[in-house]
Amino acid sequence: MVGEMNKEPNKMKKTQSLLLISTLIAPMMLGTAGVSAKSAEANPPKETLVRIHAVTDMNATVVDRRDQHDYWGNGGIQDLNKIVEDNSSWEPTVGATYEAFALPTGTVTYEGEDMKPVINDTFHATVDGIEWRWTDILKPVRADTLGAATTNLIKKDGNISPWTIEIAGGMDVRKAVYALTDLDPRTPHPKAFKNTDAQGLTEMSLAKGQWVIAEDLEANMKSTASVPMFIDIPMIKPDAKQGGDDFWYDNTQADALNLYAKQYDPTTLKVKKTDKETGKALAGAQVLVTENTHEEQLKKVLPELLAAIKKQPKDAAKLVEQYVPELKTGNYAIRKTDKSGEATFSSDNAGERFMTPGHTYAVIELAAPTGYIVEPQIQDVELSMEKNPADSSLIQGQGKADFIDYDELQVDKSVTIGDKTYGAGAEDGGDTEQGVAKGTTFQWHINSELNQNVDTYSQYELVDTLPYQNDWRTMTLNLTYQDASGALKTTSLLQMAANGMNTGAGTTYTTNQNGVNGITYNAATAPTVTALGDAMTADGIELSGSGSRYAVKDGKLDASQSVADGTIMLSVTENGRKQLATKMAELLASGAAKDGTWQLSWNLDVVANQGTQPGEMVNKVDLNYKTAFDQDTDSDTAKTFVKGAGTPTIHDTPTKGGGVLPYTAGVMGIGLTILGLLGLAHLLKKRRAED
Repeated sequence: MVGEMNKEPNKMKKTQSLLLISTLIAPMMLGTAGVSAKSAEANPPKETLVRIHAVTDMNATVVDRRDQHDYWGNGGIQDLNKIVEDNSSWEPTVGATYEAFALPTGTVTYEGEDMKPVINDTFHATVDGIEWRWTDILKPVRADTLGAATTNLIKKDGNISPWTIEIAGGMDVRKAVYALTDLDPRTPHPKAFKNTDAQGLTEMSLAKGQWVIAEDLEANMKSTASVPMFIDIPMIKPDAKQGGDDFWYDNTQADALNLYAKQYDPTTLKVKKTDKETGKALAGAQVLVTENTHEEQLKKVLPELLAAIKKQPKDAAKLVEQYVPELKTGNYAIRKTDKSGEATFSSDNAGERFMTPGHTYAVIELAAPTGYIVEPQIQDVELSMEKNPADSSLIQGQGKADFIDYDELQVDKSVTIGDKTYGAGAEDGGDTEQGVAKGTTFQWHINSELNQNVDTYSQYELVDTLPYQNDWRTMTLNLTYQDASGALKTTSLLQMAANGMNTGAGTTYTTNQNGVNGITYNAATAPTVTALGDAMTADGIELSGSGSRYAVKDGKLDASQSVADGTIMLSVTENGRKQLATKMAELLASGAAKDGTWQLSWNLDVVANQGTQPGEMVNKVDLNYKTAFDQDTDSDTAKTFVKGAGTPTIHDTPTKGGGVLPYTAGVMGIGLTILGLLGLAHLLKKRRAED
């Protein structure tokens, strides 16, 4: 059988057809009918070696592929890249399975000078409620009137008929052919070819007779079903000459009958990116897809690779090849999620044709959208082999990966004087109304965002720089969140109390009995930590730090002595992170909390100590956290002032991002505190990112 179809490919491609044309339209090489009894012609082989070349076009688009020629060759070895289409790129289809169905004698006969095929409709069988006859499956068509082109001319001397036989019925053909052939007890059962090898080849000797060769897609879904083939063997070579010795395709390797089973396997892998807590689609995430054979190497270098890409996101591809040299061959692809949060990889795209249905691929998030933490997970996604709902003879590879991201964490600092709170939710805000006096008790508040996956973090710590004019006495730690109505709710966690703190002495302390950060454990100065419920135990945090250092002389700050702010580091331990995650999960499961509203609320009860002098009090907090593959920090400040020192003014400085950078110019006097350059630079960076 010869197969090539469609003399006007450009016209056909414009149809946007989603169905693979499942018929063969080409001139048909005849068997022994009409052969004169001369030399080799009179001695046809009893068996013919039929060699199937299963090939898949990996180059054209979906529309191109479904409208291309169905080409089976002229029986000889062919270079399809040269014969079929200029934009084709054929690769072997490995593991495809074919069956040969022997048709009952007399199913197809030939009449007239042009040897028109006549189909016998005597036999009929019902399959899945549908009655089938051979006339429903085998459709004679004049190939010459359809303009079909072949590699050999249509001759009038009998070697090649102007007729061909279409195979109709899609995937149902196998069932129908099997049922019809089973009606005749003389017909052998279907003969199965071995699975195609690495070269896409399989072969088997078939006896003289008429056969339908169809892909066994139901039993072994390896690729889109190729067009079924009708052959009448033995077959005459297209260039055979009457009286010549080289006349038949036979049972030898040199003269085997070569058939090209053309296939197309479209593959699609969709990656969806959403905010874990809100479900919002996230655009701008960079996602890598590659063969899962590279997964182990990727795991080894992933922390360094993600850190490098975070610094240079535009160089993601170059960095991937730098850290995983095996990917320089190009068997990977990187895409960004769009505004719908999706990135679609397809074998129809240049650079993504390494994807094959039935294979498994590694999907990795390389860079998170702005304001989010990169998801360190590597997902293995198998491109499942599914039938096209419009045509069951088409197999399409389908894969999906869902990634969720948590947003970057932010910390907020505020101050309460009397019954009024200042600076909550504001960048570096504070009190410019009331102020405090020596001996005044007031509160600093720290609200630090939490993500539900805090148990996967390796670090979550808050470092509070307490103004030297303050001594802390007690502290509380709470988990705050919103319920479904948006009302603020609180779960009490811990209470802490200072011990042995001498004001101005720079007393160091820690709850870690092994010591930490260069601080030796001292039971006399170790703060007392008490659980306020069952949500977190006392070992859920670790406290360490030092009191402020100053000296007073004659009721005033001694300028000859060093002055240093105090520090308090609250580090949530591994056990504490697990307890927080457990509590959040419980609250979500019960419907008591709305995800994405979690905060760790740290409240400090302080007193204005003996070092309090006219001027500002500026309290700065830093949040430091590390996930498995990412780390970041955030900071905020809040301010108040000492009564009697005048009311400070807040000035705004324009930033390059178009926003304003507020800073406080403290009133003149001892103890003047101005934002340090480091804090200023960090704040500027944060504001620009938000703008």
